[in-house]
Amino acid sequence: MMILLIREAVETARRWVRDEGARLPGFGGAFLTGSALWAPPGAGLPPDSDVDVMVVLDTPAGHGRKFRYGGALLEVSFLPADQVASADDVLRHYHLAGAFHRPGVPADPTGRLSALQREVARRFAERRWVPARCEHALETIRARLAAVGHPARRSGR
Repeated sequence: MMILLIREAVETARRWVRDEGARLPGFGGAFLTGSALWAPPGAGLPPDSDVDVMVVLDTPAGHGRKFRYGGALLEVSFLPADQVASADDVLRHYHLAGAFHRPGVPADPTGRLSALQREVARRFAERRWVPARCEHALETIRARLAAVGHPARRSGR
């Protein structure tokens, strides 16, 4: 299998969003996250590495999935629109803030995600948000550790 460059894999993800993702019911846009967002565009993407695509939906979404599309491995996940309602919501969330810190919005029918990305990038390093993201990461870890050994908690029951 041929190794794609990061820029090629990201362009493939953008094409999937445009051709497939945008047709999903309640589609509110999409943004990239993960290593492909941070890696140099000219670097190679190993065949077993994926491009993470987060699709924002106005309606509740199902589970994400991993699949090959146009030679790239995509991992598409779904996010309710209310989780990216404001820059403050995004800035306190360690996963989301990292994704919106850099340009990576391949589809934005209303312009809301692009405006959000610009604001998050501008405010990303503000003193109040760094400890807030650290605390969010710790809360997430604590919750996951508390669920270890409790099958009902892990399965969502």
